[in-house]
Amino acid sequence: MFNTFFKGTVEGLLNHVLTAPQSAIDKVGDENERLDREEAIAFAMDDLKITREEAERIVTEIQLEEFHRIAKGCVERGLLEITSYDDEGQPIYQPTEKGLASL
Repeated sequence: MFNTFFKGTVEGLLNHVLTAPQSAIDKVGDENERLDREEAIAFAMDDLKITREEAERIVTEIQLEEFHRIAKGCVERGLLEITSYDDEGQPIYQPTEKGLASL
């Protein structure tokens, strides 16, 4: 509810916020609440005034950074291991025995 743009009047925005369900309010600021890919692309296009292609590239870069941050934590916990690197030097991950056992 709060991870999309509101387009309308100030009165409409106030009404929108005042009638929001408590579950939506509780999610504000929650780091686990993420924009979906299309919402993120639309946000980048609108906020940065860029083309869809540029926004898709930026969103993809952000998603890859987030993936590698999460994967690094999994490597540190012994759930994944780096088995090789791709042509761009990015690590290729495989689950460890500990990682497979935790599924």
